[in-house]
Amino acid sequence: GINAEYMGFQVCRTTNMSLDPENENGDGFHTIEFQAVILAGGAGNRMYPLTEDIPKALLPVGNRPLIAYQLEMLEKAGFHEVIIITRSSTFRLMMRWIEESYKGKLKVQFVQVDGFVGTADALRQAKDLLKSDFFVVSGDLISNVQLHYLADIHRSRDAALTVLLQDIPPEKKDDEKRKKSQNDEDLQQFVGLEMDKDNRLVYFRSASDLDDDFVLPKSFLRRHPSVTFSNKWRDSHLYIMSRWVIELLEREDELSSIQGELIPYLVKHQFDPAFREWRSQTKLAQQASYRMSHAPQQHHDDENYRCYVYMAPSTTYCVRVNTVSSYVQANRDMASGIEFEYTPWTPVKHENYIDEVLKQYPKAQLGGGATLVGDGLKLGDNASIKRSIIGKHCKLGANVKIIDSILMDYVNVEDGCAIQESVLCHNSTVGNKSTLKECRIGTSYSLPSGTEIKNESLSNERK
Repeated sequence: GINAEYMGFQVCRTTNMSLDPENENGDGFHTIEFQAVILAGGAGNRMYPLTEDIPKALLPVGNRPLIAYQLEMLEKAGFHEVIIITRSSTFRLMMRWIEESYKGKLKVQFVQVDGFVGTADALRQAKDLLKSDFFVVSGDLISNVQLHYLADIHRSRDAALTVLLQDIPPEKKDDEKRKKSQNDEDLQQFVGLEMDKDNRLVYFRSASDLDDDFVLPKSFLRRHPSVTFSNKWRDSHLYIMSRWVIELLEREDELSSIQGELIPYLVKHQFDPAFREWRSQTKLAQQASYRMSHAPQQHHDDENYRCYVYMAPSTTYCVRVNTVSSYVQANRDMASGIEFEYTPWTPVKHENYIDEVLKQYPKAQLGGGATLVGDGLKLGDNASIKRSIIGKHCKLGANVKIIDSILMDYVNVEDGCAIQESVLCHNSTVGNKSTLKECRIGTSYSLPSGTEIKNESLSNERK
């Protein structure tokens, strides 16, 4: 089911997106060249127990909700409005955060979907709200990519689909072979690009869908004689799509996943004659957006549309927070302040209360690199915090040692505890003289005094 909630929503200009200010549609609204959609309904199944009581989009990263990073990226790019698609079960929490805590200026419109649906299914639910080409941003993405570069590619090359990919540096490829990658499913895409044609995307398949012998038909090779294939380009789950893709989803209702089904479908049918008749009927709807582009368009009779890739520069920060390990790493990155700063909001490091805490507790030991402390922290004598992120209103007893860990809001750690490489969710409690290493503790979970555990995931729902 679909249920749209309006929160001061209005159609408005995205001023740095090359909008034609003179063009208005029949409803009297200014025509937007690009809209923006955040897919924030992910369950976070691979993040147990962190997401059992907290929607993944509201998990704190650097002591601010994960979804704040996508909102900030869009606002920085010049958007004035955004559509957030979320599940009905998490809608109230999401709306409350927008109403009470969101600091940005984007006007937010929610679309609710019932239960767990695929990403393409969720996008289909927003069909009545999408009037132009649109960005799709995963609700677990943190990136400082410059969105106008993707918009320029999409606009100037008359693309139906533009995909953000990231090349993994060689040193990171070796590291990710030794341990589970934070985005291991995204490394399983087999991608083919015509690099001599501005990174035109001509092949996109999941590695699991391929046979041991990789075979291409002769017709493909004749059409694309120079293609570079790789499974080392990471799909960042940030796309631009033409408005008619929504009409395609209405026609092809079996397409459920954007990455797994919709993108392979679009890439495959770029030159399919059987697709051409239906596609020709949708082109009239795009004429207005064609006129907005200042770049000359080159059309070929044998193509239906075009798909392209924007390869993120090596300096781009681009991380999906979809596992516990990627969640921990993203927190460390945000606390370090090395990767990038945020505008227009206050940078994460400027909301660090370390100095205030040290003034109140001069004997405390705080620091050691990427350490971030929230407001209202209470410390016992000789408490020590190193390379850790501490949320708001936490309480740490005497002689407590916190190393390489994340404590969310209102966590209580009693005297004499040692916590290392662990994540403790909101309102959790650790009893006296306990030792935790490499553990994940769920919301409101209480550990008795003297607990000694390693590599455990504990929650109230799975006692």
